[in-house]
Amino acid sequence: MIKRRAFTSLEMIICLGIVAILLCITGPQIGRSNQKMAEERFFQSFRQEWQSAQVRSRVQGKYTAIKYSESNHAVSFAYGHNLCDWVNLPNSLQVKNFPNKMVMENNGYVKPTTITLYSTVEHCEYQIVVQMARGEYDVKKSTRVRDGG
Repeated sequence: MIKRRAFTSLEMIICLGIVAILLCITGPQIGRSNQKMAEERFFQSFRQEWQSAQVRSRVQGKYTAIKYSESNHAVSFAYGHNLCDWVNLPNSLQVKNFPNKMVMENNGYVKPTTITLYSTVEHCEYQIVVQMARGEYDVKKSTRVRDGG
């Protein structure tokens, strides 16, 4: 008779314990990276909607009202009659400062202003600084901030 070597119950429990420990160590990092990717998707979507609003303003001559909705935790780009595009903020981004009245004129111009967001993942502030003239903006990331928003 050939004797086959197999895992004993003790060896199986040890293997499961090692796997469980590895999951406990890497699990929070996976969640953190998912939140960080959600923040990056927000900034990409925001830029895309911003550029769409600029094109719409310059080509079609339409104004765009840009507002933050606290109840939806999203930024709206409202243009025309009952037409609106939304960009959802991830839960890890908190709005610290968003101007009440932000309008992209029919030529793409937006008054200079600053939108401030706080990231609970990176523990830092992001400032979306709207520049003069062409209605363009820059995103500036501050150094780590101790206390969140």
